[in-house]
Amino acid sequence: ISKDLSGKPIKKTREDIALPLCWQGPKAFTSFSEVNNYFKQMVLEFKNSKKAKLTMSPENYLIIT
Repeated sequence: ISKDLSGKPIKKTREDIALPLCWQGPKAFTSFSEVNNYFKQMVLEFKNSKKAKLTMSPENYLIIT
């Protein structure tokens, strides 16, 4: 995820101490439609299965606080 954010106006921050990893944009995100401009889908592939993949959109792996 961090590699995909390289060159985008997003930076890691420690503002929200409740979360172990937090990013901050140029202004506060108010909806997931704004987040989709910066974050891609995440695909998890399972080692013991060549066909099993879990695809998650940013809405499913990010928390807006």
